[in-house]
Amino acid sequence: MSETDDRYINDETIELPPLRVQCWPPPELGDGRHQQSRADGPRRLPWSRVVAATLLAILAGGVYFYLLAPAGGQNDSASIVAIVNGTEIHQSDVDVYISLTKALNAARTSSSGNPSEENALNQLVYQTLALEDARKHNYPPPAPDEVNRYINNLTASAKLSAAGLDQLLDRYGVARSVLTDAVQAKLTIDDYLNQQVARPDLTADQRDLLINNWRAALYDPKVARVSFPTKLREAGPAPKQGRYAPEVAGTDLNTGKPIKLSELKGHPVLVNFWATWCVPCKTEMPEIVAAYNQYKDSKGLVVVAVSIEGPSVKDKVLAFMHDYKMTFAVMTDDDNQSLSLAYHVISIPTSAFIDRSGVVQWMQLGAMSAPQLASGLDKILK
Repeated sequence: MSETDDRYINDETIELPPLRVQCWPPPELGDGRHQQSRADGPRRLPWSRVVAATLLAILAGGVYFYLLAPAGGQNDSASIVAIVNGTEIHQSDVDVYISLTKALNAARTSSSGNPSEENALNQLVYQTLALEDARKHNYPPPAPDEVNRYINNLTASAKLSAAGLDQLLDRYGVARSVLTDAVQAKLTIDDYLNQQVARPDLTADQRDLLINNWRAALYDPKVARVSFPTKLREAGPAPKQGRYAPEVAGTDLNTGKPIKLSELKGHPVLVNFWATWCVPCKTEMPEIVAAYNQYKDSKGLVVVAVSIEGPSVKDKVLAFMHDYKMTFAVMTDDDNQSLSLAYHVISIPTSAFIDRSGVVQWMQLGAMSAPQLASGLDKILK
């Protein structure tokens, strides 16, 4: 990731609602063409097992391919919920996404739930940016036969006939063409990731780190113009260099006591947004722990680690804290993701480097290398 000052996110160029699942790859993403699985560690994009549950993953890889060209006359300016590099996303697009999710969930033996409108919109924004990047590099879509094979594999794994799948889609008012175009886009992104972003011969952790950082780079305000006309108005401007940091308040899971950023004036502060399932978060956390131990006494460094997963996974967070020896302040975001929203978190990990006066000096999207962490700390340890 670039370390120039124009990497800062600002409210004029990009405003993104937070995602509860931002780290790439998503935990349940699968591929109907590859049937390898990994015994240990998080699952990766092209090697997850093909089971009925992976039908839902089509959404994460492809719905907006269809939505990029909605039928004329069905939308108006009042229904625009996002604009991505000039491409409009309408409320009807979000509704189609959710309807297809519901249809595919109905085919599953167990459902993980349907997405909220916020999560659906975030996924459509990501989808638009990812497809634009693939097209920018002249990456071709898959052949129709490959798309059909993928759908056949998924249909068979869900123990449905072709007619049964059509009936299921009809029940939720979704055309078969929506599914077909969604798969085509998913396979385009899958292949693009494998061929251009992270080679299959790399280790799992190397691939996960490259893919996560690639995704964060999609939102670089130098190349991405994303706005939400009807959302985030109440959240205020996104934090950037030279602007006072938004408040961070919660209960420190290490001490059980309240902690507020506004009461830490005089201390350099690193606020890190992370999740227990996020591989890049796991990669950078030992570096953060080491830096905290090095500077907590000599420089007064304070680290506040905010898990975006919410209070319902407190036990997982506590186990993670123990495994990674996180003795600094750790808290969970609330169910409304108020902290992630205030900091306009669009991917994790995300880190805010805040100086002794409470002013943001650096915003880091994606996992930090040791030099990046050192560079950020240099800006606030003065």
